[in-house]
Amino acid sequence: MAFQQPSLPTGKAPLSNLSKLREVAAIGCTESDLSIKQVQVYDWFEQWNQAFFGNRLRPVHVNVSLTAYGKKLGLCYYSPVQYIEVHPNCWRGAAQHHQQAIGNMKMPDASWVLLHEMMHLAEAQTVGTPGRNAHNSQAWIGWCNFI
Repeated sequence: MAFQQPSLPTGKAPLSNLSKLREVAAIGCTESDLSIKQVQVYDWFEQWNQAFFGNRLRPVHVNVSLTAYGKKLGLCYYSPVQYIEVHPNCWRGAAQHHQQAIGNMKMPDASWVLLHEMMHLAEAQTVGTPGRNAHNSQAWIGWCNFI
């Protein structure tokens, strides 16, 4: 039985929303290195959204910041506001296992962490907030198999 991609909301996500989020994120950075990373995550969000989600994933704010005091490489927050955090260490090789697990496409490790979190976001935007373990839900497994 072939996997059927979960349905995302109809229509395209307005790219102007993503552009505005990207600009605001870069303005708020005090370090040039962080500013570059902050713009990169939005570029990757746009790329992954087009490649895997038909550009229907609603844009959210993406922060390059310490996630839960550095305990996680990335986090997707579902409510009250949806947003994603990617740990700065993802640019320093801390997330190499993501690249090995997903494929051999030549992208920085941090981009794979963002894709992982975007699959959580897709789940939240299609079927709602997952239960206790978001990695065991049918929607999560479906997105992983699809991608």
